[in-house]
Amino acid sequence: MKRKLTYIFMSVLSFFTFSPVYAKTKVVTCGNIKEVPYKILQLSNTGINIIQIIVPIILVVMGAIDFLKAISSQKEDDIKKAQGTFIKRLIMGALVYFVIVIVKFLISIIGNDDSIWGCVECFVVNAGGCN
Repeated sequence: MKRKLTYIFMSVLSFFTFSPVYAKTKVVTCGNIKEVPYKILQLSNTGINIIQIIVPIILVVMGAIDFLKAISSQKEDDIKKAQGTFIKRLIMGALVYFVIVIVKFLISIIGNDDSIWGCVECFVVNAGGCN
C-alpha cells in the first residue's frame, strides 16, 4: 500500500513540476538576493500547495479504510479504536492545512521587498509575485 501511495505521489509531483527546458532560465530578484531561478520558487510553491491538498486527503482515506476494516470485523472495540484513530487523523489533516495557511498569512504580513522576508514570501506565498 505504501509503495502504491509513493508511486501516485511521485507521478502527481512530476506532473506539476516538470516543464520544458529553455536555453535561458528566468531569474527573479528575491529580497536582497539577486538572480534566483524562477523554477525554484515555482517548485517550492507547488510543493507547498500539493502538501496542503494531498495530506488531508490521504489521512481521510486512511481513516475510511480503518473504519471499513473495523466494521467488517464487527467488534465493538475495533470500531471504537478506528473512530479514535479517524478523529486523530482528521485533527492532523486540519493542522497540516491550517499551519500552512497561518504561515502564509504571517509571512505576507511581515514580508517586505527590502529584507529576507521578501524572499521567504516569494518562496512560500506567491512565486508569481516576485520581480
